[in-house]
Amino acid sequence: MTDGVASIQPVEASDPSAWTHNTSEFAREGFRFGVFELDTKTGELRKEGRLVHLRNQPFQVLALLLDRAGDLVTREEIKAALWADSVDVDVEQGLNYCVKEVRQALGDNALAPRFIQTLPRRGYRFVADVRRGDALDRPKAGDPVTQSGQAPSVAPPRRRLAFIMTSALIVTAVALASFFVVRPAKPGTGAPAGSIRLVVLPFADLSATPEGYLADGLTDELIASLGKKTAGRLSVIARSSALVYRKREQDAASFARELGASHFIEGTIRREGSTVRLHVSLARAGDGTQVWSETYDRNIKELLALEREVVGAIGSGVRVAVNAEAGPPVALDSGAYLEYLRGRYEWNKRTRESLFESRRIFESITRTHPDFAPGWAGLADAYSVLMDHGHVSTKDAWLQARQAAEKAVDLDPELAEAWTNLGMIRGLYEWNAVGSEEAFAKAAALNPNYATRLHWQSILFRSEERYQEAYLNLRRARDLDPLSLGIRVNLAGVLLDLGRNDDALAEAMGIASVAPGWGPGLMVQGDAFARANRLDEAEAAYLKAEAAGAPAARAELASFYVMRGKLDLARGALADLEAQARTSYVSPYLMAVAAAGLDPERAFRALEAAFEERSPALRSLKRDPRFDPIRADPRFTRLVRILWPETPAR
Repeated sequence: MTDGVASIQPVEASDPSAWTHNTSEFAREGFRFGVFELDTKTGELRKEGRLVHLRNQPFQVLALLLDRAGDLVTREEIKAALWADSVDVDVEQGLNYCVKEVRQALGDNALAPRFIQTLPRRGYRFVADVRRGDALDRPKAGDPVTQSGQAPSVAPPRRRLAFIMTSALIVTAVALASFFVVRPAKPGTGAPAGSIRLVVLPFADLSATPEGYLADGLTDELIASLGKKTAGRLSVIARSSALVYRKREQDAASFARELGASHFIEGTIRREGSTVRLHVSLARAGDGTQVWSETYDRNIKELLALEREVVGAIGSGVRVAVNAEAGPPVALDSGAYLEYLRGRYEWNKRTRESLFESRRIFESITRTHPDFAPGWAGLADAYSVLMDHGHVSTKDAWLQARQAAEKAVDLDPELAEAWTNLGMIRGLYEWNAVGSEEAFAKAAALNPNYATRLHWQSILFRSEERYQEAYLNLRRARDLDPLSLGIRVNLAGVLLDLGRNDDALAEAMGIASVAPGWGPGLMVQGDAFARANRLDEAEAAYLKAEAAGAPAARAELASFYVMRGKLDLARGALADLEAQARTSYVSPYLMAVAAAGLDPERAFRALEAAFEERSPALRSLKRDPRFDPIRADPRFTRLVRILWPETPAR
């Protein structure tokens, strides 16, 4: 559930003339292979006519391989085409990651490739039949086709590398610009064909004494409201990816293009006493052209109503119907709504102190305004993340989270956030799989753009050993939140579950390249190294994770040292964990992990404590290899059968 950022910057053209060179030849370029079509004129990859999202650099890699179909394209050639010498990135890792993204988009398997064959240490070859076409015209009646229904392949002529580089650079400029031509529309007009991908960039607070929560809170509320009930016509990029814009020195349009957005929202807010001035603009990502803008001057008491008015205006601007209706009427003063925004602002920071502060704020709101459903949803979220991060015991907190989420949906059944929380609580704490599925399904129907729902549900899928479903959920979550480190960590974990160890290690190394000191990333890197039997590197990663403050690192090291036969180090790690537990909360499940290979009786006492407090980590017990030393014990078998009735221990 941890948010974060990760990206490899696209290389822009250094010579402006490169953007227009050979455009007449470029306009005719397109490729068809299998059920896929790649159009270099529009920068689109489609599968059976449906758009497949692919970032700029992976798109360039695929275009280059298609242009040289059947031939070996060396790693050096690809790197020379895509990365300039002056770009400060890990080029080797960047190339590996681009190829992995292309394979994921095509549903290809490196071990049994249908499209892209790897020639170890040399490069790649596109092995499927490829047909070139003028803007990918559809075959007409009477055109020859193969028995599979595909047009016959045409052997691609040799092209100079300079041409494909020129094409790649032009793709960067025109791909998303030509994705949609949108004009301001009156409310109620029909939506254009296809879906629109929108990013709401962080609003700027221009007040004399700016308060971060006001601008950030409004940004969050717009993202949440725009994602609701758009029938798949509008996808909205999640906040953790949008907020990265603050850390980048690039213009808004290029950042939006990097995220694969077709449109972006920018805005400013200025508060002077009881008056708020809000300026909002909508623009196309392809060329930065403004589609719509408006300035609002309102009383601070009207801020909640103003937010819904802006949502409706944006929906009209992109010609998509957005549910901007207010929920059940609530007598809410402006101070309470501002406090709610402050609570969300603290919750989104994800530090120990900010999470406790968010709980305090939401508790205050629910006392003073008990009919305000978002306040209860915020309280449920605060408890859930405090438990997930190991800051509080789950023994009582899960009940408080459930009660708050249930109160929220009772007051407003349209809150996707509250249904998502109920899905997590029912699945991880109540071990109620049916109730969990129902809650997650309700959340999905209310807001198909809520990446957190997809992310959290994947955790439940993993606990039920439904690894492929978990993987698909995380892929969709990543599409909505492409820069989230939390999603990437879970994706690496599920790749390990699926036995795709090389892909998991590549994902873990990608995380490390952008967040080298981040504890959860170092933990999954250690797991991937251990699975690859690179034990010294695994140990180094776990030690770095411990130094970074990852709560599970010390327990993981104890188990790891047992596996390596370093029992003195394992006992030291267990002793350190027990000392920590005397002064602060330590999950009993982690204590059981640390003790399993050293002191079985201590491990079973810890597992009993974990069961008593309904630790969500127990949902991974059956498949957790760290318990192999005690797996044959009848007590372990009984516990597994309690957690998974009629399911044998493995």
